[in-house]
Amino acid sequence: TGAKGSTGAKGATGSKGATGAKGVTGSKGATGSSGATGAKGATGTKGTTGAKGATGSKGATGARGPTGVRGPTGARGPTGAKGSTGAKGATGSKGATGAKGTTGSKGATGAKGATGAKGATGSKGVTGSKGTTGSKGATGAKGATGARGPTGARGPTGAKGATGAKGATGSSGATGAKGTTGARGPTGVRGPTGAKGVTGAKGPTGTNGTDGTNGSRGPTGAKGATGSKGPTGSRGPTGSRGPTGAKGTTGAKGTTGSRGPTGPGFSPSYRAGNNVAATKSGNTYTYTYPTALAAGTYVVHVGLHGAQSMGFSGNGTMPFPTVLTSTNTGFTFEFEDLSNGGVLALTSAPASLNIDYQTLLQNQ
Repeated sequence: TGAKGSTGAKGATGSKGATGAKGVTGSKGATGSSGATGAKGATGTKGTTGAKGATGSKGATGARGPTGVRGPTGARGPTGAKGSTGAKGATGSKGATGAKGTTGSKGATGAKGATGAKGATGSKGVTGSKGTTGSKGATGAKGATGARGPTGARGPTGAKGATGAKGATGSSGATGAKGTTGARGPTGVRGPTGAKGVTGAKGPTGTNGTDGTNGSRGPTGAKGATGSKGPTGSRGPTGSRGPTGAKGTTGAKGTTGSRGPTGPGFSPSYRAGNNVAATKSGNTYTYTYPTALAAGTYVVHVGLHGAQSMGFSGNGTMPFPTVLTSTNTGFTFEFEDLSNGGVLALTSAPASLNIDYQTLLQNQ
């Protein structure tokens, strides 16, 4: 590869323009007044005290127990609504920054001056010309490829030949000099800060916290001499019932029983009909399913669809339909007299009888 040409010098950077003036800051609006304090709830009436019996002689006083912990403090009342914020005034223009002198003691903060107008942006310096690229070195000639001999049995792999020497890399050209940076414009003085608004009135005070728990009972003092027993005072009223104790934990769930055997599926082993016609033949009626069921034993329940005249006579006759046969293609039934168990003649019965039925595959 040929030597790389030198890089051209970078042009000078233009000077930075002055910063524009900053608007004045508006005064801060007044803070809203605080809401009124909520009224304190009334204190409950104290229950009546039972009559006091006669006091026996006083025993020795036991040591005083520790003081109970203080109850929690009541929640703080809501804060009054915040007043509206006043419109922000214009920011004063920023003045030019003077040269930094020695630091003395800190005095009072002066008002912010107006911001100086932004100066024009300096012109961009010219870019240096790019150096010429070095010429590329000539590529070495490729050697001729030898003729490929016939492939025989694969022998052992020969030792790897030596790697050829890498050609020299061309020298890199010199980098051009960086241009000068333009001078920064002066910074304007800061404008005055707006006045602070009034503080809102204090919000209502929260309700009083609950009383702290009673301290633990101190150790019992030595028993004094028993005084003569005074008369028993009348019994005071019964105190209110204490809170109900927490519910005990629920016992572990028992193991689930084993699942029973699955019944037959409905699609191939179930038929049902509503207001279908059965045909009379002698003293029986026959009904044939529109499509045959799968082979098996079937249980049939049959009944009349609505009120129909069967032509039976006699006040003591009690007709009841009884299934005679049931197959996978249909069923037959007759009418028995429940008063004597005999089969009723269907001489006056209609040739076609409207019935409702249900058929299920027996699984016992």
